[in-house]
This record gives sequence, structure tokens and C-alpha cells, in this order.
Amino acid sequence: MAGEVHIVRTVDRALTSVFRSHKEMGQAGVQKVAGNQFGETSLRADIEAERIILDMMRSHKVPITVMSEEHGRVAMGNRFTGVLDGLDGTNQYVDLMNGKKTARYGTMFSILEGSNPRYLDFLVGGIVEHPTAMLLLASREGSFARDLTTGTKTPLRTSGARRLDASIKIYLNYWPGCGPSERAFVGQTYLNMFPDGSSYTCLRSTASHFVDFALGKVDVVLEYTRKGNLELGVAFGIVRAAGGVMVTSDGESIGPRKFLHFGQDSHVAVVSAATTELADAVLERLKSAQRPVPGN
Repeated sequence: MAGEVHIVRTVDRALTSVFRSHKEMGQAGVQKVAGNQFGETSLRADIEAERIILDMMRSHKVPITVMSEEHGRVAMGNRFTGVLDGLDGTNQYVDLMNGKKTARYGTMFSILEGSNPRYLDFLVGGIVEHPTAMLLLASREGSFARDLTTGTKTPLRTSGARRLDASIKIYLNYWPGCGPSERAFVGQTYLNMFPDGSSYTCLRSTASHFVDFALGKVDVVLEYTRKGNLELGVAFGIVRAAGGVMVTSDGESIGPRKFLHFGQDSHVAVVSAATTELADAVLERLKSAQRPVPGN
């Protein structure tokens, strides 16, 4: 138990340190420094956020192998598996530096038990959303959101919505500029739910999507596996801590799935909802939207 508390506190400190460093870096963080494993341009801010967390894992001698967006696989032991995305929503960070005051993005990090863990083996994880100075932390020791400016804590709690009606707020990770395979998958899987094209929102940051979900500001987050599933490896524990569910299109939780294998080579629909009842209603809507029109 003492070791677990130590790891939780270390993750809390690591994410807080990233926030402070990122704030001090400011405009200098938009410097282009490399390309990551997914063929995307990496910025100094991306690299630095991950470096801080990796260095803290080393200095605290956490026996962990971290799967990260910018640094790839970093082995420091095999007792734990780490999941790290230095800046989720890098494009939004650039937009913020260019004057878009509503831009949101965050750093995501979690630790799962074992060298080949299930999502259920989530030990601790969090998201620090930089523009709002909000840290979400979920663990077996307790879960909360903390304002890093005031220190005020609030509980993680979904909206509790159960019915799929006009009041339901939905985030969908889709925008016209995303990759061709993502556009095709989302088009086949989700877009028929929204025939008028106006019933969902995309912040272009999965981190921010799940911040709002865990604080009860949005009821549903529609996602899919991609790019190593780093975001889902963090979000799963936060969704559960807030009282929500994260399921595939068959209604089964992704919890028993192996993180290193599930959806690593293909897109799989993943629905997060405030309650099981709401998840069931969303999945039913998905099935109805995909049914062929009679006579065709």
C-alpha cells in the first residue's frame, strides 16, 4: 500500500511539474524540433512535457516501461506499464500561442500494473489541461480535479444522464483535417447518428474531451482506437473514477482488453457514457443509423 501511495504522489508531482514548466516555456514551446513515430511534427513543448515525466519516473526509481507519443518505448523496468502523451492537442497549443483564447489541450499520463496489462489494471493516471490550469487525477486512493491556481479540489463525477435526448451533449473526435483512415472510419461508424451535422462538438483534443466528461459537462465521448491508444490508456481510469463506462460497439467494457493488443492494428469504436443506460441508448442509435434503407 505504501508503494502505491508513493506512485500516486509521484504521478501527481510529475503532472504538476509539467504544468509549471509548460507555463514558463510559453511561446518558445512552438519551436519544431523533430518528427515523432506517427510521422507528425514534434514541438519543443511536446518533447519537454514527456521528458519531465520520464525523468521523474527515473529519479523515483519506478520500475516501468513507458509507451509515449514523442519518445516511443522507454524501458526502466517491467513491473508497470506507463502511457504518456506529452501534449494531446498540439495544434490547439499552437492556436493558443497565435491568439485563440478558447483553445484547450493537455498532458496525459497513466500507470498500469504489469508488463502486459489490461485496461482494468489502471493504477493511477491523470490529465493536466494547461490553459485552464486544471489537473484531474484518478487512483485507487481517491480521485479529484484540482485547480492548480487556487488549489481547490472538486470530485470527478459524470453528469449521470441516462436518456439519449436533445439535451445530451456529445463530443466526437472528428474534424475534416484528420487522417484519411480516421475520416473513413468515423464516416462509416458515427456520422450517420448526426444527419444535420450539428449535434456533436470536437475540441480537437481528446484530453479536453475527457476533462469535460469527468466533470459532468458533457455526457458522451465517441472515440476509436488509433496511434497506440495512448489517450484511451489514460482516459479509461478517469472515466471509471467519475462513474462512467467505456465500451465497444457490442456493449462490453474495454476493461478486460489487453492495452498492448486491443485495437493496435485497426480502428475500433469506443463509446464513453455517463451511465450504462446512456451507453446502451447510444449503441442502439449507432446500430439504427447503420441499418440499410429498406428497398436498397
